Amino acid sequence: MTAFDTKPDSEKSLKISSLVKFNDVHPRDMTKDDWVDDFNSFYDTMRDCYPYFWIKERVLGYNWLDLKDRYMERLEAAEGMQDILAVFWNAVTALQDTHTSIWLPRWMSYHFREDSYFQQREPYKTIFSDEVRGANEYWKPVLEDIYTERNGLNYEVLILYTKGNYVIVDGHGSWKDRYGYGTKIIAVNGIPIDSAIRSTYEKDIIKLDFDKNKPYQLSITPKLFGISAVFTIEIAGGEMRDVSFDASTDYRYNNAFNYPSEWLTTRVWPDEKIAYIRFRNFELDNVDEGMHDFLIAFYTKVKDYDHLIVDVRGNSGGWKQVWVDNIIAPLIKRKTTSRMYVGFRNGAYVNRQYHRGALRYCRFPREHIHTNR
Repeated sequence: MTAFDTKPDSEKSLKISSLVKFNDVHPRDMTKDDWVDDFNSFYDTMRDCYPYFWIKERVLGYNWLDLKDRYMERLEAAEGMQDILAVFWNAVTALQDTHTSIWLPRWMSYHFREDSYFQQREPYKTIFSDEVRGANEYWKPVLEDIYTERNGLNYEVLILYTKGNYVIVDGHGSWKDRYGYGTKIIAVNGIPIDSAIRSTYEKDIIKLDFDKNKPYQLSITPKLFGISAVFTIEIAGGEMRDVSFDASTDYRYNNAFNYPSEWLTTRVWPDEKIAYIRFRNFELDNVDEGMHDFLIAFYTKVKDYDHLIVDVRGNSGGWKQVWVDNIIAPLIKRKTTSRMYVGFRNGAYVNRQYHRGALRYCRFPREHIHTNR
């Protein structure tokens, strides 16, 4: 996304370094042609550097590069920055890659902290510079608004995917009287629900139910079909009805998935010889020497149990180092080796990053020895 140069006019330059480029036009002064240039640059960079297009086409059934003309038409028809950013957001989401996304500026705050990983090593220290921090501040309210518009609304009822169906399981107000618990969503705007879900590739990451061999969304929210969508529902007894649900930022379902809020949860059932441990995520910030010692003590306590359940449902990810050091290494009986292979496209940007060390540095050696502590 276009940033802007915060230097005086006499010092303006199109690049701070070979890794960070700044547009000398402030975003609020950009013309439609400027945004089109940005979008072309974005698409060209992805074309030359993204390594999984052929895999994505095989899995998704469409070639992301072929969508460009559609996005260019939307860009030409855009009437303001919100419309323009929506085109970028839709295009990035259509890639259907959980590690490729537009980040909100507040998510980047850690990258600028003096004690962060990114401020301790080059080239990241150059990339996350004071100039980039200034641009980051500008985008905060702009991107927050569009993020809220896309993700902040909920329907008056909570619709979750369960056992192959989309079912109403919670709600606000008199939802039980009007719809009933367990009511199924059959169609959206006259389109069978499974087919409609396939069309949401620009709105959210689509999952795959391997057991039923079909794509699904964990929940149905206004982000997917809008606030005016007409749903065909099937209530108890088989009655079919077309309804539109109210949508608001006031509707919340904070405990929808009933996951504990703690980073680490442990339980034991001594009589059954069963132990349970759940990790909410594998972020480095959650692990210190005391936490690791606690885990070792827990494993020692249950070492004679018949079963240890490691629950990673709802896990938001993190670092390989965390689960290797805190799950694998303490539990294996013999020393073992894992190998990691990394492949890159031969694009100009990738090569520039590689030769400056951004991609050569790895948190683990290519062969990493795991030992029981």
